[in-house]
Amino acid sequence: MLGLLLAASFASLAPPETASGEGTPPRLRSGSISNSDYPSAAIRGREQGSVRIILNISPDGGVTACTVDRSSGSTVLDATACQLAHQRFRFDPGRNAQGRPVASTYSQSVRWVLPGPDVPEADVTQRLPVFAPGEIRMAMAQDSMGMRCAVETRGPAFEFVVARPCPPHARVPIAELMQENGTSMSVTTVIPEGSPAVERRPVRGILVTMIASEFAVAPDGTIASCNDVASSGQISARTPSFCQQAGQGVPMFQPDPAGQTRRGRVEMELYRAGAPEA
Repeated sequence: MLGLLLAASFASLAPPETASGEGTPPRLRSGSISNSDYPSAAIRGREQGSVRIILNISPDGGVTACTVDRSSGSTVLDATACQLAHQRFRFDPGRNAQGRPVASTYSQSVRWVLPGPDVPEADVTQRLPVFAPGEIRMAMAQDSMGMRCAVETRGPAFEFVVARPCPPHARVPIAELMQENGTSMSVTTVIPEGSPAVERRPVRGILVTMIASEFAVAPDGTIASCNDVASSGQISARTPSFCQQAGQGVPMFQPDPAGQTRRGRVEMELYRAGAPEA
């Protein structure tokens, strides 16, 4: 799931655009893509990765076009994601300020994870977040020194997550990046229902985007239901929310040993380096 909770990092969080720029965005009503849809050609080629697609939604809720906004690195996986979205996804259409259905766009991320001897399925499950209070921060800068990034976690939720978007050779202390202009930092917080949130730390940056989602987690770790409940800041079609990324039928959290459905909240924020958070 870095592909999901963390894929929202630097793309961050936005409801799709409606034709008028006002009203309500489309909402996915049915359809999903999972690793059971893995194309055989990609399996043979040992190809995997995350793709973000932009769907054009008609006023009747159908998908009329699909474009790749960020490639997985595999043309087969990219094309399969678009093909399946065309075939399966149905939406409650976006509506303008007068409540009439309008053409709109919708952003969806699909993470293809290739099980095999080098990535055992059991290990993949262990890399998922635990459904518990926690926070993960990722900062990234790209300049003449190349790409540098930093990851910090707090609380038990992300204790076992392997932060693949930040490879070891590029990691630096997060405080180093927060001193530089051009740095972006994402903050993702998980708050289970009935549990206190982890204590927030100051952020040296200007809040650009925030979106909060409330969801239910099935016993197997997949998302049973999800609703975006609050947002602020600079929202664009390139910034998918947690709910927009969670409808793929793949586990988002480690399974619950007691077989219970759990509920909680995810808060995602994107900052730009600058003055400390008030």
